Amino acid sequence: MLEVNLAISRYQGNADGIQQELLGWFDGQGKRYLTPEEKAERLAARLRELGEDPDQL
Repeated sequence: MLEVNLAISRYQGNADGIQQELLGWFDGQGKRYLTPEEKAERLAARLRELGEDPDQL
């Protein structure tokens, strides 16, 4: 069987404004995959750095 190097583990995160222990996906090196919300927040921050308003796109 092919190994996928994927795991589910716990991490400290923020859900609905509350700091708590959450479950997330991690790769074979232990790096956590971002949630869709985290990806959107990072993209919006990067757009602001470039002088773009993400709310106006």
